[in-house]
Amino acid sequence: APASDVVEAVHFLASNADHCDYVQLDWEQDISNYYLLYRDNELIAQVDNAITQYIDYSAIENQTHQYCIKSVNDCGEVYTKYEKDGEYFLVINLSNQRPNNGEDPGGEILADAKVNKSIYDSKKIGDEFCFEN
Repeated sequence: APASDVVEAVHFLASNADHCDYVQLDWEQDISNYYLLYRDNELIAQVDNAITQYIDYSAIENQTHQYCIKSVNDCGEVYTKYEKDGEYFLVINLSNQRPNNGEDPGGEILADAKVNKSIYDSKKIGDEFCFEN
């Protein structure tokens, strides 16, 4: 399983008309490598794990916006695997989103990892895989 949990909604707060010219986002730190911040389903920032606040000066005044945060690791679960042109690949789910009852949770962050045949053969769907830096 990935090394950390989803940042739960109760730990992710957005100011609500508290400020005239920006929206302030605050969250609790987890053990992910970095966070992705979204406004209205569009990526607005990628921030390091040490950061737990973001000021959005681009939000349109008098308009409702939806914010989302995703914590991302360099480790994740094997989502699927495939072979192409004699090379072996694992598709790794780096986000902390988990599919619920087979439904598409959306917002998954998937990355392909080229591996040798022995790693390919040893990894099953759902196993943990970590990228080496």
